Amino acid sequence: MPSYDAIAIFVQVVRSGSFTDAAKTLSTPLSTVSRKVAELEAALEVQLLDRSKRRIRLTEAGTDYFELCKKGLDALVLANRTLRDRQTDTAGTVTTTVPPNLAEILFLEPIETSLQRYGQARIRMFVSERMLDFTDDAIDLSFRVVRPTRPDLVIRKLITHRHRLVAAPAYLAVNPLPREPRDLSGHRRLGFGFQERGSVTWPLSKSGSCQNSPLSPILPSTTTPG
Repeated sequence: MPSYDAIAIFVQVVRSGSFTDAAKTLSTPLSTVSRKVAELEAALEVQLLDRSKRRIRLTEAGTDYFELCKKGLDALVLANRTLRDRQTDTAGTVTTTVPPNLAEILFLEPIETSLQRYGQARIRMFVSERMLDFTDDAIDLSFRVVRPTRPDLVIRKLITHRHRLVAAPAYLAVNPLPREPRDLSGHRRLGFGFQERGSVTWPLSKSGSCQNSPLSPILPSTTTPG
């Protein structure tokens, strides 16, 4: 079966009008160009070029073969160019989800950088505490604090997220600083993400030991389902 290289060289010889010009265009030794065309003719068992004149001339079989090969090579060049353009000029819309408590801290700068780098791209972002479904909600990319359980998803760990207990200086100025987890029960606490629950349990760990502290906040913040 004729090789792709031999066919491509034959087409270039015809387009250039000579073996010498084709060799210059392809940056290939003249002897290699001549040998490849000869190998192609031998594989097809037909003469494609008439070399009796000063400049080459296609035979009748060569003319038909050139027209067919030219269309095939042009299609391959177009396919390669289209794929390369898609890789270098990213376009389209990416739908992603981000937890509310991390949206501004972690994602504003990367999103701005991505939009500057890929001018044809668009990011459709849901800021929501709710675990949106990849299929039902048409999500492409989801940043989550809790590891998804679906085995068919591609998961990458980006950072380690650690919760901390904090208090405003003005609050501690008039209230005692808690020393043990049980001390928290006497404090006024705020909670985030309580749309379907009235209380949760905080597992507080230190130096290998863990204590559970129930939390029923006086101000339970909720998030919208969208």
